[in-house]
Amino acid sequence: MKVIEKWGSIYKLGVDVPVQDWKSKVRIVMKPTSQWHFKLQVSKRIIISKTETGYAGRGESFYKNHMGTNQSLLRR
Repeated sequence: MKVIEKWGSIYKLGVDVPVQDWKSKVRIVMKPTSQWHFKLQVSKRIIISKTETGYAGRGESFYKNHMGTNQSLLRR
């Protein structure tokens, strides 16, 4: 630890770096998972891709099939 203190920088979380509540910030922008167009619990694969207007996602029930459609995960 003394080597890191001598040659590097140590930042303590909550003291030197502020802790922010990211979950409350995400709730403003993203839909809750209960309003997504696929069931999260039965999905084996979740594909999230970036689009021009935001983020779209789809859930796949099987690993080898590509049957889902991408739809927005963001609030309007």
